[in-house]
Formats: sequence, C-alpha cells, structure tokens
Amino acid sequence: GSPASSLADVSGGSGPDEDRDSGANLNVLLAEDQTVNQKLVGAVMERLGHNLTIANNGAEAVQALRAGRFDIVLMDIQMPEVDGILATKIIRAADEPWRTIPIIALTAHSTERHRQNYLAAGMNGFVAKPFKIDVLVGEMARVLATKSDTSETGFEPTGHKIDDQMHAALLEGALDDLADLLD
Repeated sequence: GSPASSLADVSGGSGPDEDRDSGANLNVLLAEDQTVNQKLVGAVMERLGHNLTIANNGAEAVQALRAGRFDIVLMDIQMPEVDGILATKIIRAADEPWRTIPIIALTAHSTERHRQNYLAAGMNGFVAKPFKIDVLVGEMARVLATKSDTSETGFEPTGHKIDDQMHAALLEGALDDLADLLD
C-alpha cells in the first residue's frame, strides 16, 4: 500500500441499511501494511457486520489462513517482505482446503495490464484504490457468488487442470521464493 493513496472514498455508497448484507457475516482477511488503510477497511467491514482479521504482509496472510477460517481475502499488492502477488501464488500452490479462497486485489495500480497480472496470479477480483464502498461490496459479492466458477479468471480452484507434478513444482517454487524473502 502506498501511504499517499487513501484506501476508501467513504462518501461513495449508500446508507448503512442498504449496504448491509442479507445477514451473512463474513470472516474477512485483509492483507495490508498501511495502518490508515487497515482502519478504513475495518470501519467498512464493521459497518457491514463482517469480522476482520488484519495481516501486515503476505507472509502473515498465509499464516492467518493456516490458523483460521476465512471466507475471502482482500489483498494489497505492494507490501513489505511478501507482496500480494507472491502471497496469492503461495496460497494457490498450497495443498490446503483454503487454497481456493476468493482473493480480491486492493491496489492503486489499476491499469488493465495490472488487472490481468493479478488475475494471472490467481486472484479472483480487483478493486482500485481509493475505492467506493459500493464497488468493494459489489466485487466481494461477485467473487463469492462465482467462487466455484472458473470462467472469470481461468484459474482452476479444484486443481483439475493442474496435475500433481505441476502442483508440486508450483508449491516448491512458491516456497523457495518465500524462503529467499525471509532469509
């Protein structure tokens, strides 16, 4: 996260009752290193009745997924230690049930080329910063509704298109990248 970019445009969106989901309280994991952005997303999620867990970087996000149960990940792209792209690749390569969790990129880098890179890394959606609350809520609803449908990203969450050998290579590569960053 770039400290100069405000994460949310809190003027965007409708009233609190219109924003409230149909009673579904989600467990949301936010991977974001900027405190101001953490607070803004926290306020939005609280307003929507969702539970928020904050990870300060991609490595913490992977650790949080190992330790808890989440419905969706909101992933900043630029973070220290492990960025959002690498964290997503590690999540997708993991031999864990949570490897198919919906992941939305939250970033100021919003060109079509950037968006395609996020989707190619295995992310399911994309919201540009600063975001309007209704845009974030809409993208969360869209990726949650289509999380079993691979046509949006081409990513195959069930692994049918990735054989065991390719999966092992992806996992090994992601773990090597992570080890290099943590050394």
